[in-house]
Amino acid sequence: CENPFLYTLKIILKRNGKVIDGIHWHFGLREFTIKKNYFVLNNKRIVLKGVLDQGIYAKTLVYPAGPREVAREIRLLKQAGFNFIRLHIKPTPEPILDACDEAGILLLAEPQTGWIGKSDKTIPRCKNCVRQLVQRDRNRTAVVMWCIFNEVGHANFLREGGDLKKLVTECHNIIHQLDPTRIIMDNSGVSYGGAHYFMPYENKSRVWAEDHIYINPPFTWSDYQRLANLGKEGNLLVFVSEFGVGAAPDFDKVLNSFSAKDKKLNLQDYRQWKEFRDSLWEGFKKYSIHKVFKNLREFSLASQQVSKEGNNAYVRALRTNPRTSGYVVTQWADAASENAGIVAVSYTHLTLPTNSTV
Repeated sequence: CENPFLYTLKIILKRNGKVIDGIHWHFGLREFTIKKNYFVLNNKRIVLKGVLDQGIYAKTLVYPAGPREVAREIRLLKQAGFNFIRLHIKPTPEPILDACDEAGILLLAEPQTGWIGKSDKTIPRCKNCVRQLVQRDRNRTAVVMWCIFNEVGHANFLREGGDLKKLVTECHNIIHQLDPTRIIMDNSGVSYGGAHYFMPYENKSRVWAEDHIYINPPFTWSDYQRLANLGKEGNLLVFVSEFGVGAAPDFDKVLNSFSAKDKKLNLQDYRQWKEFRDSLWEGFKKYSIHKVFKNLREFSLASQQVSKEGNNAYVRALRTNPRTSGYVVTQWADAASENAGIVAVSYTHLTLPTNSTV
């Protein structure tokens, strides 16, 4: 993470001494595993300090606008002290993977299999999504773990009688056949009978203290104790793959970052953020919030302060837990209707103080 290095492999095809074709590929060498209930990178214990990335971009939807935007995103992430990204429920654009390979950011990759329903197409589609993701990204140095499902305890597939255990086993077997070298999570949060993972080269699952934990502020002593004692029973590895306290962005500043052309296109994020701003303003007048805050910006800044304090309280509690090996703040950037980003859709604010320790 701290000193990433990539090698370059070049293959050149010649005919009669003249180069007629060629290709090159960047790759790295690293070992990531679990030893003595801790994540280990190149034989050294590491705490994964991560963010959840929805991969939604305000002006370009599911693909970054260009190399400058990608570079800025990764630079901001590293400046905030993070070393890990949970790539949430869909394959990530390759420019992001390239940047993470180069920057030494570790990744948890997930297929688009969140909250699945039950139909005759569900099982083949899930298996195909898993297969294609692993085939595309298994040579990525930054990818250190795979996760099959997200909050599968909420899935209609399970509620409608689907055999989830069988589906998890079949998806695991596909991953294991294509790439036996990485840790595999069966599910992230809201489990269906315990939280499990598979070690590299193993077919038998193990148990860990993995969960999604959301606590409304203010953060109490009982909340602190809950996080500080996670995994105590059974002395389990603690990996909180979602937590966080959301905040309202500076709506006017975000909306002003959209050009006249963007507004004319009626982009989804612009439309939604304008609706949020207008609705909040109506609430301001209806509930006399203006008696406490002079304007929306003052309210937003106050909510961001609550978010900073809440997220730091989470982190302090988890870092006092000797079993904590990783955690994921939800989320990196505001995404559509979710106002929980550390940065706004246009990267206009950070909700982690610059002197915080993540």
